[in-house]
Amino acid sequence: MWTKEKMQEYAAKRAMTVEDYQVWLDERLFGENATTDRQLEPDEAEYLAYMSGAMIASPEEMEPEEHGG
Repeated sequence: MWTKEKMQEYAAKRAMTVEDYQVWLDERLFGENATTDRQLEPDEAEYLAYMSGAMIASPEEMEPEEHGG
């Protein structure tokens, strides 16, 4: 799951703020110089899935009936 903490961790690795990191990733993933044929890094692929809404935030969202819903 892509969390704010994970964003901060990756941002820290690149000595950026989380906002700068999001902009940097967006430029890499969606920018003019982004190449669609190159392999995404795991964090980029996960970010892309997160931003596109493909990731499920919690098990409760996936199967509410199993959690007293």
